[in-house]
Amino acid sequence: MGKYSDVRTKAYTEKNRRHTSSCLYCNLPANTREHVPSKVFLNDPFPDNLSIVPACIACNNGFSEDELYTACMVDFFRHTFFCKQISLREKTLKAIEHDDKLAKAFKEGFNVNDNILTVNYDEDRVKRILLKLSKGHIATKMDVNVDALEKLLSCVIKFKPNIDRSELAEFEKVPMVDIIGEIGSDLTHDILVIENKTTNDKLSVVLWQIVQDGNYRYLVFPNMQNGYTVRIVILEVLFAEIIYES
Repeated sequence: MGKYSDVRTKAYTEKNRRHTSSCLYCNLPANTREHVPSKVFLNDPFPDNLSIVPACIACNNGFSEDELYTACMVDFFRHTFFCKQISLREKTLKAIEHDDKLAKAFKEGFNVNDNILTVNYDEDRVKRILLKLSKGHIATKMDVNVDALEKLLSCVIKFKPNIDRSELAEFEKVPMVDIIGEIGSDLTHDILVIENKTTNDKLSVVLWQIVQDGNYRYLVFPNMQNGYTVRIVILEVLFAEIIYES
């Protein structure tokens, strides 16, 4: 199993001597563990095989407000886009019940006029969380130290109404890769190997990981920049692609 696979083991107890028990996000000593993805994006009952990564208390708590904002924002978008036919999640309702400022921001930030949906949200807060999620997915699936990701090339956020069919098809396409994660990493369990019986050639196809159907799924694979690409879909309306170069 990969370094962060065993939920029965504290995440900051490393199985591989090459890795240190430092916080995934700031490199300070880890004294807690963090679920990837965070449970705020999921509904009860939670999956019993959520990945965990080492984190310090400051980082574990420091992302909470932006995670809640992001989860609620996407939920409000879906709710508004489907003309309120899809109810808001219970977590969203509780959040806006206890935070008037948050409730006002979302109620005024999403409007439909002449069948055109306009959105006003804090993109910086959402990107901060998407980068955090992407690092967690790379760490757990590829079993690499995210410090090796020297450069963020892009973080693109799109909402489903603004994605045309060809762009969506390209986003959903499962990649074929020549390089996979270290043997024993989580990614090696999520690859479909296709063999041509005539030529004996083999192709490795990376599969989408469905954390919770309809709520959260993602894809991680090595890219041509010697780094990694992460694609994240939240509530089937927010589509994000994060590309790193190493």
